[in-house]
Amino acid sequence: MSFNLSIKDQQNIETMQKVADLLLARLQGTISETDARELEQWLEQQSPESREFYLNTTEWTSIEAALQSFYHIEEKNALEDVWARIRTTTPLADSPSAIRSMKRYWIAAAAAVLLMGMATTWYFAKPTETTILVKNTPDILPANNKATLQLADGSVITLDSTVNGTLEKEKNAAVINDSKGKGVLAYNQQTVTSTVSYNKITTPKGGEFQIVLPDGTHVWLNAASSLRYPTAFIGNNRNIELSGEAYFEVASNPEKQFRVKVTGPRPFDVEVLGTKFNISSYPDDNFSATSLVQGKVKVLNNTDVKILQPDQQAVLTINNTNITLQAVDLEEALAWKNGLFYIQDADIKDIMTQISRWYDVDIVYKEDISRKIVAKIPRSMKLSDVLKVLEYSGQVHFKLEGRTITVFP
Repeated sequence: MSFNLSIKDQQNIETMQKVADLLLARLQGTISETDARELEQWLEQQSPESREFYLNTTEWTSIEAALQSFYHIEEKNALEDVWARIRTTTPLADSPSAIRSMKRYWIAAAAAVLLMGMATTWYFAKPTETTILVKNTPDILPANNKATLQLADGSVITLDSTVNGTLEKEKNAAVINDSKGKGVLAYNQQTVTSTVSYNKITTPKGGEFQIVLPDGTHVWLNAASSLRYPTAFIGNNRNIELSGEAYFEVASNPEKQFRVKVTGPRPFDVEVLGTKFNISSYPDDNFSATSLVQGKVKVLNNTDVKILQPDQQAVLTINNTNITLQAVDLEEALAWKNGLFYIQDADIKDIMTQISRWYDVDIVYKEDISRKIVAKIPRSMKLSDVLKVLEYSGQVHFKLEGRTITVFP
């Protein structure tokens, strides 16, 4: 493909190349005082939103997210493209020191290529619309640590960042902070009782929470999900119920089988002894998936049974009661737990469903839209920044008004 550029377009691209070189020098710490002033003068001429975006390119997660969005290819190919553009040699060693060195080069190089990718988007694609933040609409922050805990007697406790220590109505449980300062509902494993009572923890849209069950099993609960569990495991079984999505690190106990009953339009069970796995089964999704990280699990419903090995996934769809076994990209399956929207050639509607749950927003489509996007976006970003990254793909545009996102082709 060839392009016929106007003199103005050519000048704009040359400017962007110059800015990319200056930003790369700034990231490497080699920028001169004269060049630093030139970069600052250029930044001052940009809109406040653009200026903020450029200044944020010193953060790896933002650079990676935007770069992944610009390049609709695998990370390996994107990396090779970066090396080619900055005319350096790709590090081939797999040692930890080589990987760290590669990442440092990757960060700096990505910033330069990022700007050139933006130049390409602006001057070749020339999108006619950009993300519109309607006047008086405040930006929306990502989901935070919050949930509700319904006790066996029907009373409800609100769990959030303000709750810390032993719960007044749940004496054998306390909310503690993990290494990242997030609240974890932890039960006393030493509690002995002859009766079983069930609690239910529920995260809303825009919320997430962790729980350590009475047996020591650690569960990460994604937004718009719920977990029903006993306050003590009695007998030979450990049975719980899940709706939505959760990641499990099951405490090993060969004498007590751990069983997750997944409710909703595609009910199934997952049986384990001690393992790490993820279950995603939202009622409004058209599939359910169980992804195994470590150990072995059995996935079963009324018509089928499958045994999973690590790096495998069991999938159920609405139209097929049989369980399909397939290889899984664990980085993608566990991205939510690791703080990312991992979008691998995903349909825009599937992406917006994730965003709706995470930011607690409604989605409206201006017309029937079918777009495929590749991106890796930190879930810690403000909503407007996430929409900008998606929009840089040139596939879609957005308008944010209140808590409603309108999607345009």
